[in-house]
Amino acid sequence: MVKRPLLLGIGIIAATVILQRTSVFIASQTTITAINVLTNRDDISRSNVYAQESILKPSNVTPSTFGRLFTRAVQGDIYAQPLYVSGLVIPGKGTRNVVFVATAHNVVYAFDADDPAQSAPLWMVSFGDPFTANLSPNDIWDGEDGVLGTPVIDLDSDTLYVVAHHNGGGVIMDSEASAPPVPYHDLHALDIATGAEKFGGPVRIEGSSSGSGWGSANGVIPFDSNKHLQRPGLLLLNGALYIAFGSTHDDYPSHGWIFAYNAHNLSKNIVWNVTPTVGMGGIWQSGAGIASDGKDLFVSTGNGSYDGRTDFGDSVLKLNPSLVVLDWFTPSNQCYLNEYDRDMGSTGPVFVPETGQVIAGNKQGDLYILDETNLGKYAPNQPCDIASDPDDNPQIPEWAEVGNGAMFDTPIYWNSPQLGPLIFTWTSKDTPKSFSLDGGLIPLPLTPLSAGVALSNGTPGDTLALSTNGSLPGTAILWGSQVAKTLCAHCGVLYAWDANDLSKQLWSSEMNTTRDSYGNVSKFNSPTIANGKVYVGTFSNRLDVYGLLN
Repeated sequence: MVKRPLLLGIGIIAATVILQRTSVFIASQTTITAINVLTNRDDISRSNVYAQESILKPSNVTPSTFGRLFTRAVQGDIYAQPLYVSGLVIPGKGTRNVVFVATAHNVVYAFDADDPAQSAPLWMVSFGDPFTANLSPNDIWDGEDGVLGTPVIDLDSDTLYVVAHHNGGGVIMDSEASAPPVPYHDLHALDIATGAEKFGGPVRIEGSSSGSGWGSANGVIPFDSNKHLQRPGLLLLNGALYIAFGSTHDDYPSHGWIFAYNAHNLSKNIVWNVTPTVGMGGIWQSGAGIASDGKDLFVSTGNGSYDGRTDFGDSVLKLNPSLVVLDWFTPSNQCYLNEYDRDMGSTGPVFVPETGQVIAGNKQGDLYILDETNLGKYAPNQPCDIASDPDDNPQIPEWAEVGNGAMFDTPIYWNSPQLGPLIFTWTSKDTPKSFSLDGGLIPLPLTPLSAGVALSNGTPGDTLALSTNGSLPGTAILWGSQVAKTLCAHCGVLYAWDANDLSKQLWSSEMNTTRDSYGNVSKFNSPTIANGKVYVGTFSNRLDVYGLLN
């Protein structure tokens, strides 16, 4: 099960992976150091660790002191993770902490993040016409795909970037008929204080690649919005905006795509296709954003063709800012993964600055720990029709089957001040677990350091996030949400555990359902923690907000 022929050396430490302001402001009569959540999973390494949470801690997250404070009504399902900016000046409305919510109905909201009485949005923008065609009802439950991918905020220009998906309108051909609608995606740049469009936006996301693969004509493959969803969180890196796409539901003629735009004027820089000679290889990552070490990009791809030259299905890729493949890792059982829909791309990569490691998982529940300086490439040895272990690649420092079922929740890496480096996982048929790391690897025999008792109810899996007050002991909480099928088909449950010992459940929304009930679970959407509150998207046309009751 576990393979690790050598230890990792220390890699390059990313210069900046956590985005924050350092000012102080007044909110709800309390002086608080400003905290911001500007991108999916809080930073571009995609750690999902909220390391400046000075209010919530295990001692005060209890059934008698913590619960649901209020909700914010929205139109549409909330796939995208809520974002948060503190101390934002809103014209005519003063200085506010603001939570930003984007929905599958193609609406973006800016809400007061603290005051239960301020239920109306500070501003809202509707892009109209959400995409409804060619969707799987098991995947897009409400039948709308407007905004799925988590937006990103640039505080240097006070801009929120977001991608919307549209059915498109028909073109009038004569007085009695029109052409079929042409679906499209577009990129918006919104002023975070007003919602106004900036930089000449929106711009239509269009492009093509060279290739002879699916959908090609005369050596060119056009990007087809009818066959693609924009799920991964957007990445803003050194003035460039990176946007990734996967298929609607493994549909012909889909591919994996990344578009790069200039964040200052929305001009298109680069279009890259994962599988130009055959097909598929979508980048979906269960919504996790494209990761970065501050210089290069890391993505995981789904089922698709692989040749190690131009096609990179079922792989973890390292790309330079020009979207040139620098390195990759492909499991030795890639053929089986592709053949039986066990794709590598069910989680996003996590970059670990302290060690230069890249961590990723797949639908088999396999966790891979890779060396950023040598991801491992591909060592084929497995037949397509056997669910064999990927244990013959001598370049892989380690892989481990960390739980039953699939991994849809991107792992969390956290360096505990008490226990040292930890990895947290929650597979689709198992309980949440933590694993110790020693020299960057999981010690043998493979044994969880701790585990919760909340058994996953299967697809769409579960989501985790971790809050802590820096390295201060006794402040770390692991948050998680899952489907509670005993209550209803899509009802959700929110949990809190002591991050140092997951056997210690601190609280759950089921302990007082009258007060704390969580709406229908938001697929692939992890909680956002900021300034003593937990913001949870739902598929019940609302944002749920939890915090201290007094």
